[in-house]
Amino acid sequence: MRAPLGNATVAWQSRNAAANALQWFEAQPATDFSDCLVAALAQAHGCESTATLDRGMRDLPGVRVMS
Repeated sequence: MRAPLGNATVAWQSRNAAANALQWFEAQPATDFSDCLVAALAQAHGCESTATLDRGMRDLPGVRVMS
């Protein structure tokens, strides 16, 4: 994932969100990268929190697990 982030010819919806997601993923390898990206994109778009039923996302910033 690091190589495409540094490549100027690759178009990203949000390069910063992808970089944050990768950082979160590396810090919490039990969490899926796609879950990290969902949370990072929501945060980048100003969402107060991301609601989910996925308990594996509970430790990600701005994520609220619904019971």
